[in-house]
Amino acid sequence: MGSHAPIAFPPLEELERREAALLVKVATADRNYAGLRDLDHVLGLVECRFQMALAIVQLIRRSSEPAPRLHDRARDAAQLALAMLDELAATGVSDDQRDTITQHPAYLGAKDALERLIVAGGGGLLEPDGLPISKVRFVSGVVASALRAQAAPDDRYRQLIRPEKLPRWLRTPVRLLFSVIAPENQADPPYGIEEGDEELISAERIRLPLSQAILFLRDEVLTPLRDTLAQRPGETALQARIAEVERYVGELERLRFIPRPTPLVIEQGFYTNAIGGYTADGELLVSVPLTANYRGGTNLDRKRDMLKQEIARRLAGHGVSQTLDDNYRHLRSLQSGLRGSSRTPSMKLDALRAFVQLKREIPALRQIDTKDELQRLLDLAARSPRRVVQAAVEAMLRGSASTSPLAGRSPLVDD
Repeated sequence: MGSHAPIAFPPLEELERREAALLVKVATADRNYAGLRDLDHVLGLVECRFQMALAIVQLIRRSSEPAPRLHDRARDAAQLALAMLDELAATGVSDDQRDTITQHPAYLGAKDALERLIVAGGGGLLEPDGLPISKVRFVSGVVASALRAQAAPDDRYRQLIRPEKLPRWLRTPVRLLFSVIAPENQADPPYGIEEGDEELISAERIRLPLSQAILFLRDEVLTPLRDTLAQRPGETALQARIAEVERYVGELERLRFIPRPTPLVIEQGFYTNAIGGYTADGELLVSVPLTANYRGGTNLDRKRDMLKQEIARRLAGHGVSQTLDDNYRHLRSLQSGLRGSSRTPSMKLDALRAFVQLKREIPALRQIDTKDELQRLLDLAARSPRRVVQAAVEAMLRGSASTSPLAGRSPLVDD
């Protein structure tokens, strides 16, 4: 880590004003653009909060009087900043965008501020409070149940109907009625992708929520085209391209939606995107010309995501995490609007985002994000009765020490 020269950050009052302004910008983007995370604002807020924590630590060290309120403020700032980095890492950043984040000036500034905070003796601020003993058994039961539900292989099923083996007179109606669920000459299981078999996939277009698509086309497509036209005026092909994009943006802006009286509840992820064509909040998904490179998931990746969703949803509203409970109550209230549901708020919960917060408050849950540890837990759940699995998870929750991330470790790169 090395030694650092003393650094003078802006006064605490100025940092607090900057934090408040960035919070408004982050919340506005999240609300208006279907959860959009603006890197300038998010990473700027992370850097600002680490600087606040460091400024408070330096202020406490210069003071001879104990300052519990200042200590709590520094702790909150440091942990909120770290949670935002974890959340950013969990958003599914494509491989070709990781360097854009890790080389961002605000990211480098946040990393430097975190290093200085640890050197200044503020590493303890990153440690979450331990899970109360009264909650350990409940959490271990939820985790054990989720592990047992995902332990059995789910890509080993065999077809009940083999159309190619049916009599000729029966094959035609089966082909017409069950062409999707019972195709002819289907390969034998397993059907999933095992570890080591994943591929790097490149897509020339991706699907974005309508609000994000309009913003992307305006800022990332139209603006560069207009700048180019200003340098090369009179180019007819460029003018035609601009007119085409403007016409498409106008069509998107004219789209209007009438909320359903009874919202259709669709599982977040694959079914929402591929079948529903809408986000979990009911916003239309639109295809835009944006190249992205990403790695194909595996069976273990799928199980990990399903584990996270089940754990987060079953723990919401049960006093395990104050942040998670506040989010759950908001989704259940009328103030949440279309994003919430008074009847099924847990289905509206952004479970993967919620799991990031749970990992900060229950560090033992980080083992679910480690493939080797996750496979070990799944193997244990597959061959052991429930009480043995729950006992193992309970021991993990009781004995796992809180491990603060090192300043040199990038949560966006390391697995």
